[in-house]
Amino acid sequence: SERPIPYFFFEVLVGSSNVFALVVMAWSMLASAFAPLMISYSIGWRFSQKAAIAIMVFGFAIALGLRLYGFNAYMFEATPAMVAAFILAFFLRQKKQALDVKA
Repeated sequence: SERPIPYFFFEVLVGSSNVFALVVMAWSMLASAFAPLMISYSIGWRFSQKAAIAIMVFGFAIALGLRLYGFNAYMFEATPAMVAAFILAFFLRQKKQALDVKA
């Protein structure tokens, strides 16, 4: 059975999950949203505001999807989400760089 997104908020309020599981979920969502962008900025890549938001939302969405479909039982969901967001950042950086060269 698929669980809709509001299930997450319901689980936090009245769910049977222990505190550790909720903390791991929160850290994985935070890491998958912000770590790829912070690493990208630290190595000198620059993005438009829309691209930066897209990278954060993409990483968060991948981590959320992995959690909702139960992959968190097999792996830490932040790792593939951060890798996917970092790959998106690479392609958005390349696109911006190619536009700068043409101008």
